[in-house]
Amino acid sequence: MPPKGQSKSSAKAQKAKAKKERLLLEARMRECQEKCAEARGYLEPTGRSAEPNFTKAKTALDAAFEAYDASSLAFFMLGQWNRMQGMYREAIESYSHALDMEPTNVQVLEWRGNCYQTLHDYVHAIEDNTSIVSLDPENDHAYNMRGLCVLQRSISGLRLRFVDFESCVRDFSTAVRLNEANYYAMANLGKVYEVQGHLEKAIEWYGKALDSSERYAYARFRRGCAALRMAERLLLRREEEEGCSDSDVPDAVAGTAKAWHDNSIKHMVEATSLANSRVPGGATREAVKTEVRQEMEQEEEAQTVARLLKLADSDFTLLLDRSPEAEKLTADPTVVLNIGICALLSKNINKAEEYLNLAQDIVVKRQDLVEDGDTPPLKHSDAFNSVLTIRLEELQKLKDMARSST
Repeated sequence: MPPKGQSKSSAKAQKAKAKKERLLLEARMRECQEKCAEARGYLEPTGRSAEPNFTKAKTALDAAFEAYDASSLAFFMLGQWNRMQGMYREAIESYSHALDMEPTNVQVLEWRGNCYQTLHDYVHAIEDNTSIVSLDPENDHAYNMRGLCVLQRSISGLRLRFVDFESCVRDFSTAVRLNEANYYAMANLGKVYEVQGHLEKAIEWYGKALDSSERYAYARFRRGCAALRMAERLLLRREEEEGCSDSDVPDAVAGTAKAWHDNSIKHMVEATSLANSRVPGGATREAVKTEVRQEMEQEEEAQTVARLLKLADSDFTLLLDRSPEAEKLTADPTVVLNIGICALLSKNINKAEEYLNLAQDIVVKRQDLVEDGDTPPLKHSDAFNSVLTIRLEELQKLKDMARSST
């Protein structure tokens, strides 16, 4: 057993060594934090036209890891460095290391969920946003993003399953309740209703998003699409009803003739009672009421169609760059096409011809503009060209009818 004085001396030396190591560790951690702050400055520069400097940011991050390689902040900043350059899988790996050290870091969960969503890995994106909601129940952004992931994983062109529809409505509604200015969630609610075919509700929620942020182009475009779709749906329904009523006339006449021959006495009695309820001109009062009611419904429907087409045209027109120096051929061809369709359904031949021809010109010149870097390529070009061809044919029929009537 060492002497008592030697034991005290040894313990004192150990304490001094531990203190020195602690101070060195604290110094390394401070240096790591300083280098992370330096990297953030390069990744998120301030000032006009400031661009990230990824080379200097990476140098600072390398120094941060050299100083202290167990920092959740350093791994988070490395995730940001990867994500901002489009390296989403590498970013997820870095964010995951950060979460191993700090599992309740909401900011890291948000960005990892964002990367999963970008890679269409909606299952993991939903899991991360659900984790955020459990950690921060007042986080409206997480509710909005979780609902959006459910919406985005659905098959395009098909309605949502009822359980997914309810889930989306619940999450987006919660986001709006938590933050009345969350116009992203309002527009997403509009999109959910649009996908389900509830166009009036869709238009309502897109309108609320625009009330909150009138420059939100996505909500304006989608409201225009929903209004145009609803107007065309009403027009097609009217055409179908008129076509059915015309085709039903021969069957109705034949049925009446058969009934007359089967029971002439019964019809003589009915004819006597009907004669008492006729108005001048030979029609019954009920028939007149029905006709008047139908005319009123048709007039109301026509006004609704006109209002919807006006709304759609206004939304699409606002999305066009109307400045004098704007190059028409670089405009969004979908917006131009939709303005032409609004005019076509309104039977405004001159305007329809102007915008449908402009849409055609944009498609023809698009490839050259893409190669010059002046505009992005046209998505779903085959579908776009098919719709444009159909609308041009409809325009030609409308012009032929106008000529024949004169």
